Amino acid sequence: MKWVKFIFESFVDGNTIEHIRNQLFLNGVKSRRGNLNWSNGSLEQLFKNTHFEGFYEFTDKTSGETYRIDCPTNIPISLVNNVRKLREERSYKRGKGRVVNSGNQKKDYLLKGLLECGFCGSKFGGRTVKTQYIEHYYCLRNETNYRDKNTYKYKECKKGKRSLRVSVSDEVIWNKVVDVCENSFLFKEKNKQEILSKKNFEVDRQEIKKLEIKGKKFDKEINNIDKNIIQLESDKLLNKRSEKEVDGIIENLRSHRLNVLSKKEDLKEQIEGSKNDLRWIDWVDDFSSRIDTIRSEKDLSVRKKFLSGLIDKIVVDYVDNHTHTLRLFFKIPYINDKMIWKDENNKKLGYDIKKGKKNIQIEYDESKLYIDRRTKKKLLKERG
Repeated sequence: MKWVKFIFESFVDGNTIEHIRNQLFLNGVKSRRGNLNWSNGSLEQLFKNTHFEGFYEFTDKTSGETYRIDCPTNIPISLVNNVRKLREERSYKRGKGRVVNSGNQKKDYLLKGLLECGFCGSKFGGRTVKTQYIEHYYCLRNETNYRDKNTYKYKECKKGKRSLRVSVSDEVIWNKVVDVCENSFLFKEKNKQEILSKKNFEVDRQEIKKLEIKGKKFDKEINNIDKNIIQLESDKLLNKRSEKEVDGIIENLRSHRLNVLSKKEDLKEQIEGSKNDLRWIDWVDDFSSRIDTIRSEKDLSVRKKFLSGLIDKIVVDYVDNHTHTLRLFFKIPYINDKMIWKDENNKKLGYDIKKGKKNIQIEYDESKLYIDRRTKKKLLKERG
């Protein structure tokens, strides 16, 4: 309760959540879940907890009625009320309503989830501020670093301060990906439709269901182990069984629990892999016959689905303030693949497809690219 009071008083004194989190970390204070590195969410939940106001609400499952139960509190009610008022004041701007970040929540971006910072490895986000004519992608590291402070994950990203113009990046990436697909023999290989037949899809879906049922059995087994450990600990405290006997059984149970957890993790990866395969199959159905018209597609959701089926990630590196290097990593080796006839003199024997590469690199200058859009001169440099 001492540290709860400290948190409330620090907030009233005008300290930031970040400052409070650092003080808790430095003093070794653990959150309710036993974490030394408190999250913003943990502190928010603490502020919302009505126990510190001297009551809590209980809903009877049978009748559905909610009751207010009084409970003791060592936090002055005046302190709790001050925190409540301050939180409201900080959430509103002079009575004009809740503060919202530049209307960006509903904006979607073509490359969302694909762009990754080549310096720190963080994902890129998108920002649009219409009043300032800003629309760009940027590294999220400096915005999300607060979550990793005082942990091994924390890392500064100085280069990530540079951003990519959304319109330019979207145009460059979209056209390059379509170029690769149009020139790929593997992409246009008709036999893949026969290999990935609908019949096989249904078999895969049935297999996933079986694996998910198996996963639920693992969950049930882990739950039973936890219950047994609790019961054994209780027996030991009540002297129903010897400490040595109970500790031996618990050690075996925990070892078995780790084994089951390991199997569950392996199963989870297997299920996710199978689901990814099915997602790609659905993607093939949608786009394998549309490559001739896909470049002119304007629907953002269709474009995003097309890219997500092809690209694993796009790593952004910075050359200077205007020039960026984008490394595109494809899921399948479509880049510069080749068709090789089994017999040049007898093409009826068919051909084989020699796989290409999975990644390609593009370097472009944003300022020059805008000139390029007017003069139609090719100013992109490509390196495989």
